[in-house]
Amino acid sequence: MNRQLYNLIDIDKSKYSLIDEILKDISTLFELTKNTKYDDCNNIAKLLQEKINKLKESAIKNDDEKTANITFFLHTYTSLLDYISKFWKLTYSLDYQEAWSFLQDALDCINTLEKFIISNKQFSIDKISRYLENIEKLYPYVYFNSIELVAKKKICSMCGLSPFDSKCDHIA
Repeated sequence: MNRQLYNLIDIDKSKYSLIDEILKDISTLFELTKNTKYDDCNNIAKLLQEKINKLKESAIKNDDEKTANITFFLHTYTSLLDYISKFWKLTYSLDYQEAWSFLQDALDCINTLEKFIISNKQFSIDKISRYLENIEKLYPYVYFNSIELVAKKKICSMCGLSPFDSKCDHIA
């Protein structure tokens, strides 16, 4: 199955006027992160996630799969910026071990975005990726472990089928 690539701003503004507000809020969140306003970042991120969820609900009601999928990536990008702000807030308070978890969460967001977006230059994802990878190199951790997770059942939120079913080509 070919992977569908998405343009994060390819949403019909005449159908979904909320997208302008969402993009403005994403820009604000990015600037707050750059300017070390970490407490404000968390508040804006929560409000932004709510707006993105409203957009997703509207897209699902309109049977607009592409827009619904793009909302997943807008949500992921918002989480990315929120994780970066939480990472730095903890780093400045010298809680490096807790900060590491948020750094890894941010890197997971980057990996997801890079797999499915048409250009990693959108929203400076390429620069953020290099930035986070360079920060990760500063940590002295060499050995890692993680828990094993066995997912016995997954259901696609769009069509209700298993995401492993060949009839489902959605992002689960």
